[in-house]
Amino acid sequence: MEAVGLAIAFSGSLPIKSAIDGSLMILAVVIWSQVAVYIGPHIRSLRNPSSLREMRIIEQYKQVLFSRRRFEALLGLLIFSLLLYYLVFTHDMPISRWLGSRLEIVPTVLVLVLLWDVAYRIGLGLWASLMSLRRSLKLREASMARFRLGYTPYRELHTLKRLDLTSMAFLLGVVPIVPVCVEDGVLLYATATYALLVFVTSLSSWIIVDSVPIYPVEVLWLLNEGLYAYMGTASKDGQPHVSPVIFVFDGKAVYALISKVSAKLKNLRENDRIALLIDVRDPADFLNNRAILVKGRVKIFSLIDAVASLPRLIKLREMFHRKYPQYMRHYAEKGHKLPLAWRTTLFISRLLIRIDAEEFQYWRRVSAIYVPT
Repeated sequence: MEAVGLAIAFSGSLPIKSAIDGSLMILAVVIWSQVAVYIGPHIRSLRNPSSLREMRIIEQYKQVLFSRRRFEALLGLLIFSLLLYYLVFTHDMPISRWLGSRLEIVPTVLVLVLLWDVAYRIGLGLWASLMSLRRSLKLREASMARFRLGYTPYRELHTLKRLDLTSMAFLLGVVPIVPVCVEDGVLLYATATYALLVFVTSLSSWIIVDSVPIYPVEVLWLLNEGLYAYMGTASKDGQPHVSPVIFVFDGKAVYALISKVSAKLKNLRENDRIALLIDVRDPADFLNNRAILVKGRVKIFSLIDAVASLPRLIKLREMFHRKYPQYMRHYAEKGHKLPLAWRTTLFISRLLIRIDAEEFQYWRRVSAIYVPT
């Protein structure tokens, strides 16, 4: 299309600005298309929740995005109609800035096709972000409806958050459009409005999903109040390893500090799958136990990760000191006398890891309840 557009522009002696504006609009279409191509398969491959209510929400989300009724095309048609009315039927006919005073058939048809392509991609980005916000609101409503448990048993919340952030990439397509609209206040205002809508809806959807609890209240108590956990890892050839660790929980994920020379770190570099068992028992009543087994994947923080998330690191440091004051004070005072594996200096002797839960199993008074997330 780029080659055809340039050929028509030069053969029809159109202004050089027309050729540049056309190329910029084609670039915007390419960017929007690539974002859609990336997001589409990820949405289609979302695993269904185990809960019937959440399953209906996700199925409806997929249906409205990939419906044969092509709602995004209808929205694009509305945008195209408004563009066409403004460019052709307003008193100064803004389309003449690109095509000159004489509207020849071939260049005019090409511009209209390109405008439709732009309008359709704008409609697609806007529709996708609006449906994401609608989906997130319904998931939040579903979690709030569980008055006793107050969470959602859906293991794809991390994927949904990543998709919401990816939806903001539709804003990249606005960048090449701005020079095209900069001399036209109406088009510039419309472009800014579109960018703001996509940004606000995508960010709002991300914030809402991030606020959806993925653990029941009793499990949250264990994750916050449990003092020790047993971390299970396995090497790439399947050799298991279990060791005790201290940990903190920030409301979304479990964090732990592990030695740089430990077997578990070696295993996690080879295989990022992990299991974490937190067990609390009543000394006076052996059967009165509570435990949670968290299974998921591990993120090992590098120095670059630490710099990028410095505020979170400071918060986690405070959480470790608040939860284990004697432990942290002892190692701060006498850590230099200890073997390297026992020291706690971050990035010198220990690394921070984050455990992102994919499923968990909760025990209460020796009765097991399996709850997939």
